[in-house]
Amino acid sequence: MLLADERYLDSVVETARDGGVETVVLRGGEEGRRRIERAGLKALPWDELATAPTGALLSTATVDHRDPLSVVYTSGTTGASKGVTFSHNYLLSAGRQQVLLYEGSEDDVYFGSMPLFHLATKGAGVTGGLVCGQHTVLDVKYSTSRTWDRVRETGATVVHMLGSMMVMLWNLPATPQDATLPMRVFYAAPIPGSIHRQFEERYHCKIVTCYAQTEICKVTVGGVREDFALDSAGRVNDELFEVRIVDDEDDDVDAGTVGEIVVRPRRQHVMFDGYWRNPEATVSYLRNLWYHTGDLARVDGEGWLYFEGRKKDALRRRGENVSAVELEDVLRQHPAVLDAAAIGIPSDVLEDDILAVVEVAADAAFDHAGLHAFCTERLPFFMVPRYFDAVAQLPRNTNAKVEKYKLRERGLAATVWDCTTKEFVAG
Repeated sequence: MLLADERYLDSVVETARDGGVETVVLRGGEEGRRRIERAGLKALPWDELATAPTGALLSTATVDHRDPLSVVYTSGTTGASKGVTFSHNYLLSAGRQQVLLYEGSEDDVYFGSMPLFHLATKGAGVTGGLVCGQHTVLDVKYSTSRTWDRVRETGATVVHMLGSMMVMLWNLPATPQDATLPMRVFYAAPIPGSIHRQFEERYHCKIVTCYAQTEICKVTVGGVREDFALDSAGRVNDELFEVRIVDDEDDDVDAGTVGEIVVRPRRQHVMFDGYWRNPEATVSYLRNLWYHTGDLARVDGEGWLYFEGRKKDALRRRGENVSAVELEDVLRQHPAVLDAAAIGIPSDVLEDDILAVVEVAADAAFDHAGLHAFCTERLPFFMVPRYFDAVAQLPRNTNAKVEKYKLRERGLAATVWDCTTKEFVAG
């Protein structure tokens, strides 16, 4: 059975029967249902599902907690997306872990605007509602200018966003109404330490965060009762997982040293079961009996984990390792910059030169030399990008994450400004 909105009718008619679907419950009109029937499928109106008694919706299928429940695709920020297979137990575990971060209850109203094929929304929003009884409100599309109005309209007590969305909201002009929102918790990742405390004070809320992937949720936790170490993603979730930080040889690194996050579960079925129809990828990520996240981090002596970016995003310049995450955090602090991405460009003297691509507000006063000076004042010399590019919009996937591989493919476009020559590449 497939539940579909009429706007996706062309895709439904084209693929549903080949995919094994027998019945389509359509949110739409009579003509749409006739099209479905002409395609050889049974069509039911949405109202029949929405008004049916609970007993009519019960399935006769026998389901085990270990059985596959769904396939959710990774963001694909560094390459092709992979289908992540979830068991029933994993999704319920992920939902429970997310709700525990903000101690959700039936008195809460959850508000988010990320898509339902994103684990964050599927876990905290939908499954979270089943776990704790909260009311869930999901907007179709994110809007910076409309977010706080929607929070007031819905009475949202828990607001769930990406870290980049948080920065966009912070950059809105401050108003006296900021402190009167019904929101008690703002849930996002990653959280820039530079605005963490100020955000909580301005909006009279508590920030919660974590580190997780589609494949494994939650590796770290940082809940409403935590006194956060700034810039951290919380402490290791040792209730469910063993976590190590390792070098390229899978040897443990010292506390405070950056390495790859590797994980394995303490309980059954609390992480993914493998990549859908892609055993080669599954084996490549599960090396030496540990799941290799491909993410870099460091853990301090008190157990706080600090995310340092994707391993494929690692930058090395002038003999120093550069955190793309830390650099992007500084770039976003510029008043004209909405969002930023830092990538490595092969240097003519080995290692990398850094290209900073920034998304600039349409009405902002901006110049490349000014951004370079802004970075020089706030960063060590080896982190200051050589190249700067200003764009109206960064390339994003449907989860609103920046697709850095597209920026790498684009490389040094004609609009890139070189701080060593004070000229554009085209010139």
